[in-house]
Amino acid sequence: MKRCQNCGYENEDRAKFCLSCGEKLQNENPGNSGLDFNPDKRNTQQQTHTQQTQQPNNTRPDYNNTGYQQPKASIKQKNALLAAILDVIGGLILYLLSGIGQLYLGLYKRGIVLGIIGLVITAINMVIIVYIDNIFGTLLTLILGIALVLYSAYDAYSCANAINEGRSIPLLFGKFDLE
Repeated sequence: MKRCQNCGYENEDRAKFCLSCGEKLQNENPGNSGLDFNPDKRNTQQQTHTQQTQQPNNTRPDYNNTGYQQPKASIKQKNALLAAILDVIGGLILYLLSGIGQLYLGLYKRGIVLGIIGLVITAINMVIIVYIDNIFGTLLTLILGIALVLYSAYDAYSCANAINEGRSIPLLFGKFDLE
């Protein structure tokens, strides 16, 4: 065991710094028992050392106590309005593009799911127009498509705000976790 010359704490032999005070430990000579630490420093710090409990051997020391902070990872801000506009324009051109705002945000699963829903609505609309020739069915799919486009725009706007504020992404349709 290496004894700290600064505070008297007994550290493991391979330690380079004291686990108690952080002082650099000196290599001991074989004849030196490690008892020759600085008594002046020991007297001033012995009271605080005896009040502290000795750390168990299975814990790691906190080396990040230097007052320096790691820089926070910068979160690239997303434009919520642009995400919503992309969804509206893309969705009105073709329902398949309903998830384009989510793709802009990097929410690929979410964008693909919304695009597939738009594709299904478009396919149903085409079947109704070509084979059934029913105006009610066409209007119904048009309303569903517009509802998808509006929801997709709202979702893109909400997700962009959540990303910018560092919150968790809201669930798709309030039920599905597709981050």
